[in-house]
Amino acid sequence: MKPFRFGIAIAATEPPEVFIRTVQLAEELGFDSIWIPDFRLYLDLYVSLALAALNTTRVRLGSAVTNPYTRHPGMTAVGIASVDALSGGRAVLGLGTGGIVLRLLQIERRLPVLACRNAVEEIRRYFGSNAPHRTGQRETSEKHVRLDLPIRADLPIFIGATGRQMLALAGEITDGVIVNVGAHQLCVENALAAVERGARRVNRPLESLEKLCWLQGSAVSDDGAEAMSVVKPAVALTLGRLPAYVLEAMEMDVQEIREIHEVYHTAGAHAAAGLVSDQMVKQFTITGTPQRAIRELKRLHSQGFDEFIFLVEEVGGNVRSAMQTLAEKVMDKLKVN
Repeated sequence: MKPFRFGIAIAATEPPEVFIRTVQLAEELGFDSIWIPDFRLYLDLYVSLALAALNTTRVRLGSAVTNPYTRHPGMTAVGIASVDALSGGRAVLGLGTGGIVLRLLQIERRLPVLACRNAVEEIRRYFGSNAPHRTGQRETSEKHVRLDLPIRADLPIFIGATGRQMLALAGEITDGVIVNVGAHQLCVENALAAVERGARRVNRPLESLEKLCWLQGSAVSDDGAEAMSVVKPAVALTLGRLPAYVLEAMEMDVQEIREIHEVYHTAGAHAAAGLVSDQMVKQFTITGTPQRAIRELKRLHSQGFDEFIFLVEEVGGNVRSAMQTLAEKVMDKLKVN
């Protein structure tokens, strides 16, 4: 059986000196990768990744995820190649269709599957070598461009996805997929089946694709009720953004979930959290006691994931305390098995 691997998503919401301590702690605790979200107006993604690169030595460093709407693919290539150079070849580019930042900036999410396909293809042209690259279909002239910095041709590109079409696209064209449908067994089966369909379209062996599981709203505590309570605001927000096929697989009422999501945006996180049941949390997350988390992760691992990325909620006062609990009571036990 392949070994367990674990990543941690760290939103750059704290001052840079605190963020540095957090990424250093993540490496010390044994996480295999650090992923920086790009779905709100936090400290800039590539500034954050550069800080992580300069203050760690071992972990992979990825964007989870950036998008082709707020950043031109050429500038994305420059950013991630710069991080790769700073980190000694540890960078991974995670792409997706954008999060809350698009709404905040009033940017329309047009043709997301096509936008991501075009972005991956264009970025790969930049990664190919330092020979001239075409700029892609956005240019009407025959002008060629090149990036004036060293580029690793095999720098990995992943797609983070929830919807079936985007999952299939990841299976077709990328080095890896970040599956964002929660922890429910049937949801995961459906998502991985969509990835496999994409791989089959180009006669690609599924084993050539790295499969990561994004676990948003993760909290672990010896007091399972405390952990459930802590994640409910995140679950209220995240469930409301899931496609109907995921909610139906979890046997959730789509209209009820949409109403909870609306309450989140009109009355606030606390009000919405009061409408989220423990059963909803259990269906979607690995949250609860360490024993429950270990059991759920073993099941997900058996479903074919290569790595798990936790976006932890603050149990015990802050994200660093939550990370430490997760590492000592869950990760360490799974890594020795």
